[in-house]
Amino acid sequence: MKSVLCKQSLVLSSVLALAACINLSTTIPAVDSVPPEVELRINGPLTGPKVLSNPPTEVWVGELGTQYLDLAPDASYHFALFVRDEGGVGRATFSLPAALEVSDLVGDGLVVEVDGVARRLTVRGERSNPMSVLALSGRFRTSGAAGSLFDLGCEGEDFGGSSGPPNQRFLYTSPYVNP
Repeated sequence: MKSVLCKQSLVLSSVLALAACINLSTTIPAVDSVPPEVELRINGPLTGPKVLSNPPTEVWVGELGTQYLDLAPDASYHFALFVRDEGGVGRATFSLPAALEVSDLVGDGLVVEVDGVARRLTVRGERSNPMSVLALSGRFRTSGAAGSLFDLGCEGEDFGGSSGPPNQRFLYTSPYVNP
């Protein structure tokens, strides 16, 4: 199982590297009132590959409002966040609890901030060289989180056109780590 996850991580890292070589450049329009698309991919024990996106849904929950994802204790999960906008992406941010271990982080200009409770992973776009997609990926481990429910948050922001305010879109889910 571990070798399958390692291969998936290598494949995704390769995809991100390939995406950096493909021309994803775009032009910032004069007016942009459409928020970017946000997509989170998670893969690991108990979940298998899952894709969450906004649109269509900002908050991903299970039946009757329960958690959407059940995670295994002391397990490694691969994640990838993609933010897309034809008018250029200004920022892609993935937030998770600071207590979770993270590793194998990939993202052009990735900045990691920890405030004691949350860890925020952010990639920023450049107005001088706008791209239609920003991506970041890595792994988190559920060590010491058995029996807990926590939040994962994703945020995408575009440039808002040449002179308008940025448009934002969010995506949230609250996984549960089985005891």
